[in-house]
Amino acid sequence: MSNRTNTINATDNVYRVVGRYMTGSTVSGYHLVGIDGSQVKASKDRAIYMIGRGLIENMRVQSSESGVIVRGKGVNLNMLPVYDLNKDAFRDNKYSQDAANTNVQPKKDSGINPMGQMEITKRIMYKTTCLGYMVKDRSGKEIKLSRDKVIELAVQRLISNATVQKYTDRSTGKTRLILRGAGSDLTELPALIVDSTGRIVDPNKVDSNTKMRVVRMKRGGIVYDKEKDKKYTFETGDYLVCGNNAVIRPMNKSDALRKLKVDTEGTSAICDVSLENLVNYPIEIFGNKVQTLSKEQVLTWQIVSIANSK
Repeated sequence: MSNRTNTINATDNVYRVVGRYMTGSTVSGYHLVGIDGSQVKASKDRAIYMIGRGLIENMRVQSSESGVIVRGKGVNLNMLPVYDLNKDAFRDNKYSQDAANTNVQPKKDSGINPMGQMEITKRIMYKTTCLGYMVKDRSGKEIKLSRDKVIELAVQRLISNATVQKYTDRSTGKTRLILRGAGSDLTELPALIVDSTGRIVDPNKVDSNTKMRVVRMKRGGIVYDKEKDKKYTFETGDYLVCGNNAVIRPMNKSDALRKLKVDTEGTSAICDVSLENLVNYPIEIFGNKVQTLSKEQVLTWQIVSIANSK
C-alpha cells in the first residue's frame, strides 16, 4: 500500500468519511479511509458518485430543488475535522484541532493527512500473545485489524497513538518491528480475549455463552482480592467461581445451583487465558495458610455457564 493519499480509480474497496476539505464555506472534498486502511482524498463530485455505487458506508445523498445534498449516515459530518484549503491548515475547532495535534505527526513530505489516522482502542489477546487490535477512525467506527496490519499502518504514521520501533533479538540476531504507545501505554488498554475456539470475547461482558470454572469447597475460608484490597468469605459447600481475567469470587450453594449450569461439552473457559492473574486472588482455608492457586489446580475445576442471563 502506498504511503501517500491515493487519487481514486476504479475500486471495489469500501470507505468511510473521516474528514472534510473546505474552501471558505464550501465543501471541496472528503477524506476517506478504506476497510483496508487505504487513504483517499475525493472531490465532492467523486464522493457523490461513490455514494451512488455504495462505496462509502457512512454517507448518503439527498435530492433537493437546488441539487444533491451530501449527508452523513450514522455520523454527523459537522463533527468531523475540517482542513481549510485556503489556509493550508486545520480549522480552529475541537474536532479539527484533535486531528492537528495528534501524538503521531505524519512527515511533511509524506502526503498523509492526520484526518485519516486511526486510534488503537483495545488489544486482542490469546493468552499472553497479542494477535491484533481494535482501532477507531475519526468517524467513530471501530474495526478489528491484525497486529501486522496495525504495524504496517503505524509505519506510515496512520496510527495516532502508536509508533514502530526496530528490535533485535539477541538470542537469534533477527530484527523485528514492535509497537510502542504514543501518549499512552498500549499494555494498559482494555483487552479482548480469543478463546480456544477462536471466538473473540469481551471479558467485561458476561452472557449465556461465557464459560467459567467453579469448584465446590469442602471447608470455609476467605478469598483475598489484592487488586481491590477486599476480602470475600465463603462457607462449607459454597462454590468458588473463576471468571473474567481469572477473578475469583465465592458463590453460595443455592445461588450456584440456580444461576449456573454445567457445560459438559466445554473444554476451555474465559479464565484460562488469564490464569497468571491468580496471584491477585489468593485464598485462605480456615485453619491453613493463605495460598495462591496454581494454574493446574484451576484447570481441573468444572466448566459452567450462566443458566439464565436475565
